[in-house]
Amino acid sequence: MEIPFRKSKNISIYLSGFLLVLVALFFIFNPPKTLHPVLGSPIFFGALAGILLVAAWRLFQTAWHRMVSKKPGMRVNEQGLEDFSSKINQGFISWSEVEKLEIKEVVSSKFIVVYLNNPEHYINSQKDGWRKRQLIDRYKNYGSPYCVATTSLETNTKALYDLLEEYKTRFNENAIA
Repeated sequence: MEIPFRKSKNISIYLSGFLLVLVALFFIFNPPKTLHPVLGSPIFFGALAGILLVAAWRLFQTAWHRMVSKKPGMRVNEQGLEDFSSKINQGFISWSEVEKLEIKEVVSSKFIVVYLNNPEHYINSQKDGWRKRQLIDRYKNYGSPYCVATTSLETNTKALYDLLEEYKTRFNENAIA
C-alpha cells in the first residue's frame, strides 16, 4: 500500500516560500534604518535577503518535487515499510526488524515510534554524519531511531498506526505458520 504526500502541505510550503520572498524584497528595497554600524548596513540586509531567497528557493523546490514526484510518502507491504516523507528515515525496514509500534505525543505533535530489534545496526548503517546524530538523538529521547510523523502524509497518526499494526500482525502470523 502506498500513502501519498498531503497536497495541503505543499500549499503551506509554497505560502511560506512566498512570505520569505516578500520579506527579502522588503530588506532589499526598504531596509530598516538604524545607526548601528553592522545592523544598519545595507550589505547586512542584502546578505540577509540573499539567505531568505535561498531558503525560499529550497521550499519551492521541495513543494515542486513532492507535487511532480511519483514516489509515495510511505510504502507499506507484507515485507515491511519504507518512509519517504523524512530525510532522516532512510531505507527499507523489514517487519522482522520491528519489535513493536507505539504512538507518542510531544508538544501536541503525535508520531509513531517504530521500535527496532537492533537499533544500533540501523544507526551504524547510516553514512551521513548529520543523519546519524539525528538518529542517535531519537534513540536517546524516544527509545528508537525510527519515528514516523504523519504531518506530510495523506493520513492521520491513528489510521497509520492501525495500518502498520495490521501489517505487522499479518507478518507475525505468517512467520509462525
